Amino acid sequence: MLRLMEKWRWEIKQHRGIYLFALFLFFSSVACGYACCEGFDEATRQRLSESALGAIKDVDAPASFMALMGSLWHHGKIASVMVLLGCLPLGAPFVLLCQGIVGLGTGVLLHTASSAISGWGIFAVLCYLLPQSLFYVPGYVALCVRAVRSSIRIFRGVAGNRIDYFVEILPYLCTIMIGIVIEWCISPRILRLFVA
Repeated sequence: MLRLMEKWRWEIKQHRGIYLFALFLFFSSVACGYACCEGFDEATRQRLSESALGAIKDVDAPASFMALMGSLWHHGKIASVMVLLGCLPLGAPFVLLCQGIVGLGTGVLLHTASSAISGWGIFAVLCYLLPQSLFYVPGYVALCVRAVRSSIRIFRGVAGNRIDYFVEILPYLCTIMIGIVIEWCISPRILRLFVA
């Protein structure tokens, strides 16, 4: 584990620019998603709030297997597309687009859920999102950077072994998986403190 952390630190130090760009892209997409909700018409905002409120009311139910499967399906699609785009010579811009979509969805969720919860609002939603985001953000950022670098190498004709690529992204996928488990088990219990 220590060796993996050392390798990750070295990787970040070597490719600091692209890591900063991927982080900037994620957080600016969160801000855009949050701000876009302000531009929606009243009917759309109402539907989004009802959807968020429905999810919040389901917090009282015990964590179900279907919630886990839904989260696995959602994050699995995005991570799989990013991984596969890293195998294509022109995949880099689309990997960055996927990174932006992850941030945009987070921003929309942040806005709609915070407006649906009366009282604690945005603080409750931030407490809900923080534990899983501690794993999602580094996992998606590192996966994005690795897929972009792989795609650029293929484009330049200096591609390495595909097996090495898949072995290198495995820790990032495991990090996202830990975020999924936290979203399924821990985050609903945190939100229950504010909703109840």
